[in-house]
Amino acid sequence: MSFDITPYMYKTPAQVRALIRDGTIDFPTAGMCRGYAQANLVILPGDYAADFEEFTKRNPFPCPVLEIIKGSPETHDMGEGGNIVTDIPRYRVYENGVFTKELTDASAYWKEGCVGFLIGCSFSFEEALMSAGIEVRHIAQGCNVPMYKTNIQTAPAGPFSGPMVCSMRPMSPENAQKAYDITAKTCTERPSTWGIRRKSALPT
Repeated sequence: MSFDITPYMYKTPAQVRALIRDGTIDFPTAGMCRGYAQANLVILPGDYAADFEEFTKRNPFPCPVLEIIKGSPETHDMGEGGNIVTDIPRYRVYENGVFTKELTDASAYWKEGCVGFLIGCSFSFEEALMSAGIEVRHIAQGCNVPMYKTNIQTAPAGPFSGPMVCSMRPMSPENAQKAYDITAKTCTERPSTWGIRRKSALPT
């Protein structure tokens, strides 16, 4: 599956969210909304939320939390007007630990006590890479980013454990060093950087 993100590169997050809600966008959002952070999403029943929050604290670099959503599926810290059960192009549903289906609207699955976690996404680094002259291949080719399980284990918490997953972007050794320098600087400054992005991302 290929897709063209060119029409969405400079749209606001609110505009892109509206296009997701009406079904126009049902594919990965890499390269969209230049200048804004993007996030991964995990929604859990309340019984698992405390353990998962502890898991993110023990693994702050692979799981930097941008916002925790409780009570209703609406976002606040990441910008008013967002809704985590309608504003994601596709949702993968796991039941009893097994992937069962993929949806474009998860409203029916939000129950009382559910907790949503918005977690920092590698898509947020891509604009900086492109500004440095580094091609981001999956954006250039209009496809999803390749992802691989590593042999690096996360620190477990409750039922949550497993290997880290990395997203891959092919590049020359010289560009790989530049990419390392860009992302390492951002990760080193993670608390202040994510603090700024938490306030600036997903505005209405």
